[in-house]
Amino acid sequence: MTKIKKVAIFGGTFDPIHRGHIYLAEQIIKAGEFDQLVIVPAGQPWQRPTIASAEHRLAMVRLAFESNDVIVSDCEVLRTKPSYAIDTVRELMKQDSEARFSWIIGSDALNGLESWHQISELGELVDFIVITRPGYEISATHIPSYIRWRSREVGALDLSATEIRRALHERRDVSAMITPSVLAYIKENHLYGAA
Repeated sequence: MTKIKKVAIFGGTFDPIHRGHIYLAEQIIKAGEFDQLVIVPAGQPWQRPTIASAEHRLAMVRLAFESNDVIVSDCEVLRTKPSYAIDTVRELMKQDSEARFSWIIGSDALNGLESWHQISELGELVDFIVITRPGYEISATHIPSYIRWRSREVGALDLSATEIRRALHERRDVSAMITPSVLAYIKENHLYGAA
């Protein structure tokens, strides 16, 4: 009997990617539940505006994970229309039709899940791994019954891309929050007001 490959998808704007994202990915890998972790920077996120371009965010994600055992997918960045999770899952399923997929989200995103594009179809294709984020309690009040989900506590770092962008703009030290390679890229490309 063939073992079913289990793939975790970690999508986000990563604007910019920070040590909290990297730590989460490392914890998912270390848990050993999944055979593969795919990091998917959003191309044109339809629910959340971005500051840096999709190309810059993809480049930063690649730098952040260059030494980790993950796959960074450019499928949403290459797409010429808004980034919908359902399209990403369908594309990944075409690449590996036998795999079983899970989508990783933070506890802050759980209550907004019902607003995701074609969520009922997406709910048939993936289950959701909800990571507890500091300051965001998990509440299943608004979760449709057809959504398969479970929570996972990984000791998520209390970091926010919004705070990092603010700190960069104010010329504060962010070296504890993002990797040296990402910080160098941000400065080199004058992103988020950094010099």
